Amino acid sequence: MARNPFSMSGYDPLGLQPEGDRKRKPISKSLRDQVWLKYFRNKTQGKCYCCRIRPIHFTYFQVGHNKAVSRGGKNHITNLRPICATCNRDMGTRSIEAYRKETFAKPTKRKIPRKKSRKRRAYNPLEIRMNQRNPIWG
Repeated sequence: MARNPFSMSGYDPLGLQPEGDRKRKPISKSLRDQVWLKYFRNKTQGKCYCCRIRPIHFTYFQVGHNKAVSRGGKNHITNLRPICATCNRDMGTRSIEAYRKETFAKPTKRKIPRKKSRKRRAYNPLEIRMNQRNPIWG
């Protein structure tokens, strides 16, 4: 690990965060295995829970939180999903369900109302319409 040249690794001028509370505990290997078994059972490969496009392997996948830890989510198996690294990075603190709706929603066809077509009549300058008043004859 590189040494901090400014010697400010523990710099917290307001003292808001204690030294030990800065990093979260990583998700344990046994919990990761439980998440994999819950969603893919005995398969060695599966598709990302978010995008359902990218393949993931049981030895290389990331565990995403349905409700982010920063928003009060827990590291419990009911809150965890096996996802690819791209989806985990892109969703940030959004929930997996909200991220899926925003990013991977099927586009719906917008129904554009048709304008009623008017029949075009050929212009005849000599034609006198009976329902209109003629400015010449009154």
